[in-house]
Amino acid sequence: MLFQSLLRVIFTIVQLSAIHCLQAPCESITTRVEWRELTDDQKNNYLNAIICLKQTASVLKVGSPSLYNDFVYVHAFGARRMHNTAQFLPWHRAYLGIFEKKLREQCEYIDPLPYWDWNVDSQYPEISPVWDWIGGNGNFTTGCIVGGSRSNIFQDFQADFPKPHCVTRRWSASGKNKTGSLGSLYSAVILERYLSIDNYNGFRIALESIPHNLFHQAIGGDMANPITAVNDPVFFLHHSNIDRLWWKWQKRNPMVANTYSGSLVSGGIDNGANLNNSMRFYGLDDDYLVKDVLDTTENSLLYLCYDYSNSVTSTVEPSVVSSNSFEQITMKLQTRVSQKLIDFDEVETTKVNGPATSPDEIDILDMNNLDGSPLPESVLNLYNVETPEETDRQDLINIRYPSSLQASHLRLWGYSSHQIQVILQSQNDTRKFVEFINSLPLQLPSSLGHIVASEISGWRSKSDLEVFGDDNLQSALNNAMTQVSGRFNLTI
Repeated sequence: MLFQSLLRVIFTIVQLSAIHCLQAPCESITTRVEWRELTDDQKNNYLNAIICLKQTASVLKVGSPSLYNDFVYVHAFGARRMHNTAQFLPWHRAYLGIFEKKLREQCEYIDPLPYWDWNVDSQYPEISPVWDWIGGNGNFTTGCIVGGSRSNIFQDFQADFPKPHCVTRRWSASGKNKTGSLGSLYSAVILERYLSIDNYNGFRIALESIPHNLFHQAIGGDMANPITAVNDPVFFLHHSNIDRLWWKWQKRNPMVANTYSGSLVSGGIDNGANLNNSMRFYGLDDDYLVKDVLDTTENSLLYLCYDYSNSVTSTVEPSVVSSNSFEQITMKLQTRVSQKLIDFDEVETTKVNGPATSPDEIDILDMNNLDGSPLPESVLNLYNVETPEETDRQDLINIRYPSSLQASHLRLWGYSSHQIQVILQSQNDTRKFVEFINSLPLQLPSSLGHIVASEISGWRSKSDLEVFGDDNLQSALNNAMTQVSGRFNLTI
């Protein structure tokens, strides 16, 4: 606490940047890409650029040993101001813009800024190819990062804040210390529930509270604490994905894309947020206003001249669209949902997986994939299987329960007792939603949560057609979820 107080005083003294609208038009638009879309040379260039930041002199002049550590200091000092508040998304967007700015201007990085779409890896995140390059779990004894199979550049990576130490990772499922498993993260089909929220504050709360925080908890070590999280370079891949999800929500909801609301106080209930709120960066760069960063294609001063790629899918994955239109997909899915609700009424149960399916019901349900192809027998046999737990790695059909956030982790990130209770209830409702999705005889594409042997199949960029198909399927599932939520009193 003494160190934090001293740091606050120092930053207040050295703060010279003015608070004013800072914008400049973009000359061209770049595309931020998923990690797997970078070439091997580009991946090495990105990793070396981060090392360059570690070797570049600090601009803060307050004892930080490097420019990279400046990012750690600034995030640590501003932790309470921009976590669990309305500023969470715009502050981190500007922060990523400054990060890109320093990479390019100080370290001559010329390749795309990457994100890690952990939604794709949500069912088995330990085997993501990302770890091959940035190192995997920490040493069981010390927690220090162990080198990856393709690069050991971050092995025993050193941090200086709040005191010198090796950067640690302690992978854990549901906050259980050093399990060696990352459990299960939030797949795209579950995140659809959040993308359908039609107001900024509701979306921000949902995205930050659970999917964002769960990733930090799962990685553990330095990432588990908002004061030290930036010590681990995986932070930037994670937050680029969080920014991508906000960008995607903005594209999905154009009428409210540039709106901003909520409390400026962690855990507060006031609505003091407005577009002229300042976002402080304590000398790392200029301070910016929220309205400076709402559009990712209109501010070259912050390198906000970008959009995002379509992400990736398995190389063995066919398009889910095929010959089926959105209307056909919706019709089939709604038929299955309606029959499932009839099942519930007949047995008078609230168990989401429902009763065993009779031959007559199979005819009604039209047991085909949404693209019209027959469902494999393995899927039919698993129609009534129990939803797999977060650490299960045998079930290759059903979506796993997402790992659970722990109250102790949420308290560390500034959540009140009431907020924690709301989050825990939302997690329970998500489990019910997952059970319902698994009760439908349906194979999801890997990009929406279906598990694949990625180390064998490999990955490729998604086409626009596949994005169209995924979006349609997610919309249909969301419509089904809305119908089911009303029946079972589920909340977002």
